[in-house]
Amino acid sequence: MNFIVHSVFFLYCCTIIILGASSEVESTKRLLEDDCLNIMFDPMVANIWSYTVYTTLPQDGKFNYHFFHENGTLIESGSKLSSTICYDIMDCHYLLLSGNSRYEINSGGTLMSGEIFYDSPVFIHLGKCVHQCKEKEQVVVAGEVGRDFFWYTSSKVIHEETFTQATLKAICVKADDCYTLGGSVSYLASRDDLVIENGNTFRKSKTFGTNCETKCEKKPLLADSSKGQMITPIIYAVSGNENLRNVYSSHYMAACWIIYEDLYEFNATDYKLIIQRYILALLYYENKGKEWKYDSHYLSPKNECNWNGMIYFSDWNGYIESGTLCNEYRYVSTISMESVNLSGILLPQLSKLTSLGKQ
Repeated sequence: MNFIVHSVFFLYCCTIIILGASSEVESTKRLLEDDCLNIMFDPMVANIWSYTVYTTLPQDGKFNYHFFHENGTLIESGSKLSSTICYDIMDCHYLLLSGNSRYEINSGGTLMSGEIFYDSPVFIHLGKCVHQCKEKEQVVVAGEVGRDFFWYTSSKVIHEETFTQATLKAICVKADDCYTLGGSVSYLASRDDLVIENGNTFRKSKTFGTNCETKCEKKPLLADSSKGQMITPIIYAVSGNENLRNVYSSHYMAACWIIYEDLYEFNATDYKLIIQRYILALLYYENKGKEWKYDSHYLSPKNECNWNGMIYFSDWNGYIESGTLCNEYRYVSTISMESVNLSGILLPQLSKLTSLGKQ
């Protein structure tokens, strides 16, 4: 009897020890799989050029961080000078830093530091991130509240929105198609678990894919469509027949773009706005827009009054709103091309923008 009692007690003790050891192993495993991210900001003061008062206005440095799970869930946001976020390193997460500030990130003993600007955020992935798009290219996009995002092909706008909260999205891209990412977002592009590009669209739209031939490269007749028959007479009044007949001229290319490639839906009876959009496209082609350092979303599906963006210039530590600015009636009042690498002639057609130079 005593032998049986002692045996049962021995087995009970061993079970407790084994269960305790197992629990301790699981706890240790969880600790090893957790990591903590320390984020520190050091805000910088910058100047912003105002076209209203024609002078620079100082602005205190602002900053934010947004921490996402790869499924798009916003885990945490903040604007403290110092913050700590703990996460499972076996999962995939993304961190977006934005504002005008110096920053330091310490994760698992790894230190990253640098500067962020309103037109140049920092976007990184953390943990174990697995490529989800198989043989396709994966593009992960992130943006803050109020930032706009649009994604389109040569024939249609696939998605367009203004974020109502900090947002992360993943998109799969076929290599033999052609897609353009625009707006004010950051992106990470990957192929087979390898990040191939990290950037943003604040200064310039980004194209993905290889099959990017446009209809206008085939030099179609301008009036060979119902839209062309409607718009061509309006454009003739601006550029003249001779300029438009030359299929290698900037006049033809701007006209072809607005007829065959422009995805923006405008009122066909509003001749003044059609002329305005055409002249801005003409400015782009005549002054080698493809070579601009930043295009401020010129020739995007957005209204031309939104072809602009805030650009940072390090030589005087300030921002200028570059691109096209409009008055309350949606007519162009300012065209700002500061340090854009503009080349070509000053178009006489700009005189037809009758609100230009008027506030």
